[in-house]
Amino acid sequence: MKNRMRTIEFLNVTFKIKRNPEFKGNHQLCECSHLGGNTFDIGTTETEMISEIENDKPQIKVVEISKIFVDRAETWAK
Repeated sequence: MKNRMRTIEFLNVTFKIKRNPEFKGNHQLCECSHLGGNTFDIGTTETEMISEIENDKPQIKVVEISKIFVDRAETWAK
């Protein structure tokens, strides 16, 4: 079977962040105010997105979601 290009849709999210007061080390991410380019499956709730980011990056706390939109990409599929 020949591979074909197909379009997938996903959520592209930018978070407004602040330094986690419990994090005592130095990290470049602690100096940022926004964290962009995060992708999630369609149907993911805001609460799930925030908890995933905070669990993955313990040096930050999410203040709010500042931008969210449905994005598309082309990918190879079998």
